[in-house]
Amino acid sequence: MIDLKTSPPPTTSQIQTLISSILHRCSPTPKIITFTSPLSYSYTTSPLSSSIPTFDTTDPRGLLILVLSMIESRGLENVRNDIIADCGQFEPLVKGPFHLCGTELINLCVFGRATSNVGAYHPMTGEKVPFTPTPVGLISHSEITTSTPIADHWKSPSHQVYIVHGGDHFTLLFKSTPSPLTPKTVFYTYNALPPNRLLLPIILSGSSLLLPPPTSPPTPAPSYLPPLNSLSSIILSPTKHLHPFKWRLRTYELCLHTPLTLKYASYPPRPSNIPPPYTYSLGSKPTGSWRCVACYETRYETMNFGMNVESDTCEHCGRTKDEGGWTIIKHYKELDENGRRRVDRFESKFLGVLRTRFHDVDVKIGGEVLGESHEGKGPVI
Repeated sequence: MIDLKTSPPPTTSQIQTLISSILHRCSPTPKIITFTSPLSYSYTTSPLSSSIPTFDTTDPRGLLILVLSMIESRGLENVRNDIIADCGQFEPLVKGPFHLCGTELINLCVFGRATSNVGAYHPMTGEKVPFTPTPVGLISHSEITTSTPIADHWKSPSHQVYIVHGGDHFTLLFKSTPSPLTPKTVFYTYNALPPNRLLLPIILSGSSLLLPPPTSPPTPAPSYLPPLNSLSSIILSPTKHLHPFKWRLRTYELCLHTPLTLKYASYPPRPSNIPPPYTYSLGSKPTGSWRCVACYETRYETMNFGMNVESDTCEHCGRTKDEGGWTIIKHYKELDENGRRRVDRFESKFLGVLRTRFHDVDVKIGGEVLGESHEGKGPVI
């Protein structure tokens, strides 16, 4: 762990180079603002070197100065048009009530345009976005929640520096040296906001560190009809209390697809060249308490989350075990790859987001493997 209080601050030259690079993406003649009062400012187009002291790292307004300088450099009307071009309507760059930064500001910093989309497909036309080289990358939790991949260029930066988007917060993941990646590579994560402000060294391991990221398909990939007894949901871990952070040592209750749950499924049939998901064996009927799959799949309509106690029919819906189906218990090691990945990304948001770029990566913190021996769920993102 590195103490940020003892780390040397960036030099004036480093700040000048960074700010100049960002503002020149917004305009060939960038503007730097200076506050003339708490609620007003002026701007100058003088050489950046003469204005750089306004970006004093000890000034609490420093970041606001950068944001306003980017907006003035790009031009307010251009910023509005950038935003509308992606989502069809104007959205603020900083969103209330918690003053959150959106992807519009990220795009403005990196590309000089305040567009909102970071996905592989245009949100209005559905067309795949063109590859635009970028020095830094971006990986996002939105790829997990929306199933829309992040654009290819964000996963192929010229430097091993990634903005990590956790949904409502941004952190950094980076290598400290330009040396090539190896199957075990030291990265750093940086969270700038208290109370989780931290610069943390971690070790990433996995064959995907040596491979370029797979490119997204020309059009969004469809979902296909899942086979009988394939994994539908991972409900809970009956042994979580024994291993609060070491989730790979636990067992899990699984809900599988049954004839009843697939009866009204509206998926296209699976092409012969697309391999089907793994299917589990239901085993023998449970003799003790059991959960009805039919009731669980409609839990948000009925608000029924209950179990049945030693009965052959469900006390909630009246179906037999054969009709409604039952859940099964499996250890983490008994899950198929998809099941293990689902557990990993549920238990560790950080690991889940990392795997949108490095698909088989594992994380060591302080020599301990996340999910196995480390007492934690990874850096806060």
